[in-house]
Amino acid sequence: MKLSAIAVAISLAIVSSHGLAAASDIKPPAGFEDLYERQSMITKFYMNDSDFIELVTEGTFDEIFLDTDEQEKLIDFLKMHFVDENNANEFAKNLVGGMQSSDRCIGNVESCQFVSQKFDVVYSQEDRFVRMFFAPDLMNSQNGKKQYISNKVGRSALISSSDLYATVDSEANSSLSWNNISTLHMLGGQFNSDISTATTGEDKFDYNELSYTYAMPATNIQLGYFNDTKPYSFNSTDILADDSNYSEIAFRIGSSSDLEKVNKENSKRLYFSSPAAGRVQIIKDDKIVLSENAQSGQNFIPYYKLPKGNYDAIIRVYNGEQIAFEEHRKIFNSDKHNLAVGDMDYQFSLGKFMELNHESFSDEAINSLSREFDEQMFARSELSYKAIDELTLAAGVLNTKDSWYAKTAVNFDFSDQISTRLLYGKFSNQSDYRQFGVTLFNASVDWSRYNDRGDNTKDELDDYLFGFGSYTDLSVSYYQQIGVGNAYVSYSKGRDVSTEDYIFSSDEGLLKSYENYSAGYTFPWLYDSIIDVNLGYNKNEDVDSDYTVGINISVPLSINDSVTVSSYTDNPGKTSLRTAYGRDDLLSSKNGSLSGEVGVGYDGYQDQTMSADLTMSGTYSNDAFSSSAYAHVDSRGDMGLNGSLHTTQVVTSDDIYSTPTRADSYLVVSNKSEDSSLAEQRSDIFNSTVKVKRNGDPERDLTIDDDVKLYPLKRYKEYQVTLDVDSSDYYNNGSNGAIASSYPGTVVDLNVDLHEVRSYISIFNDLDGRAIDAVTCRGIGCVSVEELSDGVFKFKVRMGMPYELQAYNQRCLIPNLNSIENRNLGENFCMPQFDIDDDGYQIAKGAHGTDKNLYYVGEFDDTAMMKKLIDSTKDEPFEFINKTVGKREFLFIKLDGFLTAEQGSKLDAMKAYAVESRTTETYVSN
Repeated sequence: MKLSAIAVAISLAIVSSHGLAAASDIKPPAGFEDLYERQSMITKFYMNDSDFIELVTEGTFDEIFLDTDEQEKLIDFLKMHFVDENNANEFAKNLVGGMQSSDRCIGNVESCQFVSQKFDVVYSQEDRFVRMFFAPDLMNSQNGKKQYISNKVGRSALISSSDLYATVDSEANSSLSWNNISTLHMLGGQFNSDISTATTGEDKFDYNELSYTYAMPATNIQLGYFNDTKPYSFNSTDILADDSNYSEIAFRIGSSSDLEKVNKENSKRLYFSSPAAGRVQIIKDDKIVLSENAQSGQNFIPYYKLPKGNYDAIIRVYNGEQIAFEEHRKIFNSDKHNLAVGDMDYQFSLGKFMELNHESFSDEAINSLSREFDEQMFARSELSYKAIDELTLAAGVLNTKDSWYAKTAVNFDFSDQISTRLLYGKFSNQSDYRQFGVTLFNASVDWSRYNDRGDNTKDELDDYLFGFGSYTDLSVSYYQQIGVGNAYVSYSKGRDVSTEDYIFSSDEGLLKSYENYSAGYTFPWLYDSIIDVNLGYNKNEDVDSDYTVGINISVPLSINDSVTVSSYTDNPGKTSLRTAYGRDDLLSSKNGSLSGEVGVGYDGYQDQTMSADLTMSGTYSNDAFSSSAYAHVDSRGDMGLNGSLHTTQVVTSDDIYSTPTRADSYLVVSNKSEDSSLAEQRSDIFNSTVKVKRNGDPERDLTIDDDVKLYPLKRYKEYQVTLDVDSSDYYNNGSNGAIASSYPGTVVDLNVDLHEVRSYISIFNDLDGRAIDAVTCRGIGCVSVEELSDGVFKFKVRMGMPYELQAYNQRCLIPNLNSIENRNLGENFCMPQFDIDDDGYQIAKGAHGTDKNLYYVGEFDDTAMMKKLIDSTKDEPFEFINKTVGKREFLFIKLDGFLTAEQGSKLDAMKAYAVESRTTETYVSN
């Protein structure tokens, strides 16, 4: 552009930006019409100069127009970045009508900064971007108040998670248990069910929960059936949780922080040491709640994998069909909730008690007493208050027709590593319950005691909740890194029952007491070996006291091979020895692995004999489920097989998905394109990614390499999902992003349509064979054009989107890109723009600055016929020009002057053999 032209353009821009005239109202000066001509393009809209969305627009040199069909996408993007909904709608509406680049931008359009009075844009037609600016008071700020996640949810779905556990021993005895948790979002809330069944035990089928939950900002409502395995946990009043076990049908309402944007997670760990590798099971109320492989020596289980609440649990490790390790533990695993200083939480319940699980009572007379509380109505009220950052107070009362149970609790959280809690409960019959817990860095102490002071000859509320007889539970644990190793110490004692107060003297052995001590130290030694030393002492009422001393030495032979030597001595002073060789990669693939171990040992405790054993363990997972198995067989004939399978089905109105990962909500990324390069995962192609933000903070990036993928989401979080194609070899013709909150029983959908961006190289000549020295690209399929050397051009296009290659107003033709693999297109040509004359012929008058006219005959796929047609007009002064593009033949006639009637008839005869369907817009490749 000449300097004078630039000056005129700048002057027009200044005039329009000061409101003297709108760009659309200005009559362009002669020669500058192209500045005001709208061009279709894909434009990046930037928010905070970081996140962006690509939208279809039209633009002039100083004004940008948003395509009407893209309006909702922009509004969702702005809301995702906390722009108030009303202002987002107004801004998008203005963009549809056209907005000019702000004159507040001083300096570089890519980096200038200013404070907008309402909203402004900074626009660059050349670089195809728009920077959006909003006044601070238009943003969705809470000004220090609590922020809640958006109530915008995705599709409703039935999310059903199942856990299947199976066991078989050498006697062909088998057991099978199945747990299922399902959630369905409906009527603004969610229906929840938690059921289980097993082939052993008296309770073949258990309903743990059947309920409906409706979450609102600061409030939760629940209605349904709940048993003692599903402790209520609305808010910080759960510091009043105790050891009571009961089932109820209830209506519950309480304050809740579920919908707040901030929450904390528990990082506590349950440590134990096993004398042998095997399968660890965590058992609660005679039901398996966790099962996974365990190594010999020190192990731990994160508390977030365990059920919430305070309860007794059994840690049991199976080595084949033998129990290699078993220990009772008291679990204190309460939720932590947000509560600001000076704030209160409340919870109120109204309902009736249901029938207890009577397996825990061996005497039918005791069962008859406990049943007298079945069907009784109750009311429960609880309050908690945060006095200071470190101190939370709580109180509550449970009332029935004739009884009451009042509780008070104090929680001190001095830091993440120092906390303590106190709980005291009193019954109307003077029975009481006490609980104390302290965490000090890596040490924790949990103690509880129930004093039964009631009349055991009649029904009482305390007996219904806590059972018959007084007891004490104590759990102490400590773990610490000492030197280069890790050490732990634990002590637990429980169910120390005063049976002399029982009315049934024959039931002195009804409730058992236990006492466990354990300690261990694991450290590395010579040649990368690992040594684990552990001590144990178990004391039970019905068996002799037992102690063990164990030493486990594991020496790696290679990355996948190791030798393990173990020695265990028990209280009779008898020692068992075992030496084993193990290998981890017997089978190894993307989806699974198989490891094995063969061992020889001497059993000094049971039969003082030598034996050999074989152990195999493996895992397998795919997009639908995960599984693991453990098998053990030895020369004495003992055999054991344990396995588990975990899967979740997500059922929507039109799809069914399966995934191995359990969650309450999912992100579903669906790619409807049939581009095979996504699944191929070629090294020369960069796949697109999905950037996921949770409550405004970056969480992770996900690679799109399949048709459909499910990603688990944390419940009650606000998710912002953005597709990033800028750094990939794809463009998206579908949704660029989504914003929704992960309410249980919902899925957040991101429906993309990804197609590859391809680069091609070509040389272009005009119809006279002269080289073209400048090529441009128009249309939303264009990405870039680069001249590699004189006359050699590299251009990038979006496959599946329209584009047009031009050179000095000539149309440039290239082969059909969908039918070729070679990215070097060789030599192609450009032809001038053709007009339609009065006789309907396509003509370019004065082609290439001469007095000759150029007529377009057509495209031919029969070369022989085309040559015959040319030969049939030898008596005419026609100068034929034939151009080949790929498998396509194009024919033109150059002529002095215009066609006569006779010549027109001959041209019509030739055109009759042309491929008519291709004669229009042949320059658009796809």
